[in-house]
Amino acid sequence: MIPAMSPQNEQATHRLKAIKYAENHSVVETCQKYNIDRTSFYKFKKRFQQDGFEGLKNKSHRHHSYQQKVTSEIETEILDIAIHNPKIGSRKISNKLKEKGIILNFNTINRILQKNKCSTRIIRLYISSLINKDVSLKNKLLLEIFNKDSSKDEIYFSLNPKEKRQFKTNYIDTKEKQLKRKYKPLLSRLDYEW
Repeated sequence: MIPAMSPQNEQATHRLKAIKYAENHSVVETCQKYNIDRTSFYKFKKRFQQDGFEGLKNKSHRHHSYQQKVTSEIETEILDIAIHNPKIGSRKISNKLKEKGIILNFNTINRILQKNKCSTRIIRLYISSLINKDVSLKNKLLLEIFNKDSSKDEIYFSLNPKEKRQFKTNYIDTKEKQLKRKYKPLLSRLDYEW
């Protein structure tokens, strides 16, 4: 049983037949017989001379882009800049890297920050407060996180003032433990003890 020929091979075989036919006949006659325009005939003839049968197959017109590889050292540098300058975004981080001779698109930097779960200003400020052991800033940020969390609103607003204070304290303590667990690998990667 003969295996079915792929459409690409069929087309290449058709072009090869045309090239072989043109050896004994005129190019115009060949193009008419094989329904090929002369420009394409000469293009395929040249590709056949250079690459053989493979040159007769259709080539992809797809753009050949290669994703830039970001080394772990560069990634650590990005995270270090982001945490030491928590208020700046990925464009300014990109500019700071350019000063050090590292050229990266701000989208790549943003992707790295997202991968390491520190793409928001408030989280970078929180991590920075842990590193700098700034308790007042850390507490202020935890309070901001508490205020932005709408999932607690239904319970929180049904409580009396004393219960609200206790709820807020418990929420913040729990949230702080969660954040410390979440960012411990990042901080240890950046060689910070806390």
